[in-house]
Amino acid sequence: ISGPQSSTGSYKPSLDPGKAMPSMASGSPSTFYSAAGDSPITHPAITTMISLIIVGSVLFWAFLLHSSLRFFLNYHKFTPDTSVFDEVRLLEDVKHVCKTAVPDKLLETLYDTLIANYVTALNAGSNRSPWYPLCGLVGKMQLLHASLSEFVAIVALPVATSGHVFRGPLELHAYVFKGEIQVFGERSLATVKRGSGEHIYIPTMNRAGLGVPEQCYMLVYGRGVVFLALPVYFMLSFLSSFDFLSVLTSQYQYWKSAVFEAVWNRKM
Repeated sequence: ISGPQSSTGSYKPSLDPGKAMPSMASGSPSTFYSAAGDSPITHPAITTMISLIIVGSVLFWAFLLHSSLRFFLNYHKFTPDTSVFDEVRLLEDVKHVCKTAVPDKLLETLYDTLIANYVTALNAGSNRSPWYPLCGLVGKMQLLHASLSEFVAIVALPVATSGHVFRGPLELHAYVFKGEIQVFGERSLATVKRGSGEHIYIPTMNRAGLGVPEQCYMLVYGRGVVFLALPVYFMLSFLSSFDFLSVLTSQYQYWKSAVFEAVWNRKM
């Protein structure tokens, strides 16, 4: 649109078709016009460069964070001396339950054993904690204990399923007390079977694939930077269940337990 200036200085548009402003629909999304309306200015190289800078920056910081966490966790091991739970003792507890408990009372016997052996970390109401959906697997998880550096949970996979364990800044110990599970690591396609009374170990910042032929129930112990990994895990579970209420309640339960352990028990 063009037009002459009036004597008062106001702008009067002209409807002359020969001088109409070109349609934006006919140009590319990155095409602009100068004040005269007849000289297009394109800059695809600039937008491409900005996009590459943004993507490169995100990848760089993600790689730096991943490398820093792996370096820190490789040289700063969370040991039983600084932890409430001991992975060797947990394995012995699960083996004892598998050998002595009635098959229909495995879960109740495991509750009683853990509460008796870890009376300062678990209370009698731990077995009444709610069950939350899992991320990457069809099943549920019950959080028994959680702090900033540790968590203990019961994982129930009552039907045949398969999935993965995401890469996180913590090491995982899983103790099977009912059923069977197949595991393969990130650097191997060979599967390893684990049955009742056996142990699965997933190192820090590693992922693994899991497969359950029928059903599997496990006691899972995680140790590391739990306050970064577990809340993210609960949020990712929303993608598989779309249960927003479970995400909120799981976040509330974790942070309530972690703050309680840090403030009252002085346990990080």
